[in-house]
Amino acid sequence: MENLKENPSDYDSEYLCKECGSLLYVKEEDGSDICVNKDCSQFPSGLDFYDPTESGSPQLYQELDTARAKLLSEMKRCDPTELALYIYEKRKALIAFAIKPGIMLSIPDLLSLGEFLMMLNSEPPNGNEQDKTLFESVYQQAKRLTKYLNFIDDLKEGRYIWIKGSGKPKALVMKYLNVISDMQKSYGLVSSASVKDISELFEFEDIQELVTTNVELAPGVDHADFLDSLWPYVLTLRYAFALNYRTAKQYRYECDASDVAALLSFFLSIPNNNTLIVPISNAERHYAVQPKAAKSFEGFLNEYVISGQKVPTMARAVDKIIMDRLTLLFFIIYLHGHYEVSGAKKTGGSTRIHKKKEETGRAFERHLRSKISEHGYEGPDESVSVKTFEYDIIKVSETKKRIILVDAKFRDPSPSSISAHTLIQQELLDPNQGLLAETKRQLDRLKFFNDNPEVFRDCLKLKVDWQEYEVRGYVVTKHVPLISRYKNIKIVSASDLLRSEL
Repeated sequence: MENLKENPSDYDSEYLCKECGSLLYVKEEDGSDICVNKDCSQFPSGLDFYDPTESGSPQLYQELDTARAKLLSEMKRCDPTELALYIYEKRKALIAFAIKPGIMLSIPDLLSLGEFLMMLNSEPPNGNEQDKTLFESVYQQAKRLTKYLNFIDDLKEGRYIWIKGSGKPKALVMKYLNVISDMQKSYGLVSSASVKDISELFEFEDIQELVTTNVELAPGVDHADFLDSLWPYVLTLRYAFALNYRTAKQYRYECDASDVAALLSFFLSIPNNNTLIVPISNAERHYAVQPKAAKSFEGFLNEYVISGQKVPTMARAVDKIIMDRLTLLFFIIYLHGHYEVSGAKKTGGSTRIHKKKEETGRAFERHLRSKISEHGYEGPDESVSVKTFEYDIIKVSETKKRIILVDAKFRDPSPSSISAHTLIQQELLDPNQGLLAETKRQLDRLKFFNDNPEVFRDCLKLKVDWQEYEVRGYVVTKHVPLISRYKNIKIVSASDLLRSEL
């Protein structure tokens, strides 16, 4: 695990150890903070952890192998088509709930159903039993297996740490995981048990809607324009599928625009919301007439239907394919964003999704500027550029004799950074978008501002001498930041700025 190698007096953080700069963890039983860096003076004497790897905890993996063997034994009894249809319909019901209200109330179920459909491809049953009670029993076993595997993934990624000791193992939780949970709520990524008030969800929906264009999916409309209009939902799905490293790999398709067009053609060919079971030969004839398809039909099937490593978008039932409009739309939305992002990484280019995020950043800046003005601050209604410096927000309060300089950052932690191995590097130390680099740039802006007050007189129109004002520099983030101060720059979430800093 990395640590922040800065002078401890230069920064404040309730999520990092003040002594060594490593991530802090929380004891579940009493909420106390723990530094897990064994080289740190704050590391508790006598504390020891379980190794979550197969060599470190062989009994755990033996138990998982036993559970998987029992599951496969019961699966073999089932009629392959009826079991595939049963699992597919359960997933379809979840997708329907997710698309209509926009809230994924059971992400673990969604992930476990997708993984079970993969298992049906790699270990197809050959029985003839069609008892729904048996199907549900088999699924519940598969669901528990996925849950345990994802928890092991959490342990390997350092989101949780198991403490060695007598009795049942106790867990430490990465302290910053609470902030990640709040970020997930802003995308509707929650479990039903955690929703006490629907107003907790979609905190930034009004800002995202400012740059969302309504486009109807109709004949003659470019499907990319329609899918671009759903970009907030694309981001939601990317976060949902990347909550665990192992599940992220299951949704990492080799996708391009022609694949999305082919799936869209299947979507448009289905007359209603019923689930269809189509002979593979019929699907092949439909696929054959698609223009500019990059994959052979066999390649398309391997990627999206019959794989044992990637979650099927449509499900195989022996020599047939199960499909429906709602599930296809769900994956079309996700895959559009997936190929946009992955394609840009390969070419070094930008994407329409990225441009939408940039537009949202500017909307966030305007939102902050307006809210700050409501607190009695005055100043320019646009960003201010002076020489090589750009100031997102400059405002003055004559009542409080205070000038504030705000750098607005509307971004979420990358899904790949939700790991103890990468969080500090990606969120703080990245030289381009890391919070430390952004804050150092704001320090430079603050110094230039203080050294050259005459340059800013016209835009601020101060009523008394410059020396009468306190000047504060801020970096304002979408969510609670990993550090709250660097030198004399405060780093706060937008809600904290508006609630307690003005």
